[in-house]
Amino acid sequence: MSELHGIVLYDIELGECLNGVWTNQHNKGEIRNEIAKRTKPSEKNKDDEIAGVYKSSYIEIDNKIYLGDLTVEVEQGVYSFSWAYEDGNKLFFGIGYRMNEHQITVYYWWGENK
Repeated sequence: MSELHGIVLYDIELGECLNGVWTNQHNKGEIRNEIAKRTKPSEKNKDDEIAGVYKSSYIEIDNKIYLGDLTVEVEQGVYSFSWAYEDGNKLFFGIGYRMNEHQITVYYWWGENK
């Protein structure tokens, strides 16, 4: 797989859920969905409503649904994201910023954490 980069816009929902729309150059701008439910708050960032471990799923361009884990941490207002799907083979990393009290925007890439 070639270098892959994309963006996600999450709505911060009630019930510790993130509801996202995403795209990347592989999807040629087509918008796809992701939903993530927090299963465990962050050990490091106990007071942050977003940081923690999530169960996540997204729909790929071929309409296959991927299930996995999303980990979110925050340091000095910058959120770090890491996604592991299926058996851990599909790894994505990202950084994000709160846009307002109800949204967070994330730039992500496939491969190694930079």
